[in-house]
Amino acid sequence: MAGVGLKQMQDSTVILMHDFNLGRTTNIDNYCRAITGSEDCPDRPFDSYCGAGFNPEVKAISWFTLERYQVRLKDYDRIPTSDRPPTLDQLLQAVSTSKPIVLLLDIKDAKTTTDAWQSVNKYKILMVR
Repeated sequence: MAGVGLKQMQDSTVILMHDFNLGRTTNIDNYCRAITGSEDCPDRPFDSYCGAGFNPEVKAISWFTLERYQVRLKDYDRIPTSDRPPTLDQLLQAVSTSKPIVLLLDIKDAKTTTDAWQSVNKYKILMVR
């Protein structure tokens, strides 16, 4: 069994993300000025201990924005990796050809639940053996 937190982006893309915000787990703070169009961006990366820095909500950013600015996940040393936050569709595609697996989807709101269910339904036929 695998547990997965899901959050919905501005354009309804469902991503695998536990946090409601992107600052702690991604390098989005590098793109504050480009994304917001403001010069009033913090000069340092997001600091989860004091809450300082650019930390937009997942639902306020689109998948297109993540792709456009090459936003990447951070590793445990807070260094950006080569990976974007994965989408639910990418996860379902990966497990659709594997042995049966139980996924525990941690969803906090009705809209994300509806869109996640639509994604699961696309792969349900492939997964049922």
